[in-house]
Amino acid sequence: MIVNPFYGLHFNGNEWQRPFEFLPERFDNCHELSLTPEGRKRNPASFVPFNGGSRICLGKTFAEANLKIFLTYLTQNFDFKHVDPKYQAGEFPYAQFLQSVQKPVYVKLYSH
Repeated sequence: MIVNPFYGLHFNGNEWQRPFEFLPERFDNCHELSLTPEGRKRNPASFVPFNGGSRICLGKTFAEANLKIFLTYLTQNFDFKHVDPKYQAGEFPYAQFLQSVQKPVYVKLYSH
């Protein structure tokens, strides 16, 4: 039997800077935390939340399909208007689907 130790893989101090802290910036390729502690590019297999190959997580395909359906429904049935006064003129807001320290983006939905 072959066992893949995902806990050890995802918290490997040789691949991750400060491995036991929640730092979403480490997945941004432009951020310094995306590199290993030695400063080299991280191995792409150092984080595999859905695994891969023939034993890939069955929920991955289901989650991706649901996300496509949900976003298609929203964009076909609603108009979005940016209403957040915290952003300065010319500052481009963006949203993330992860927990983040970025400012949230507030929008109003208007039905067609």
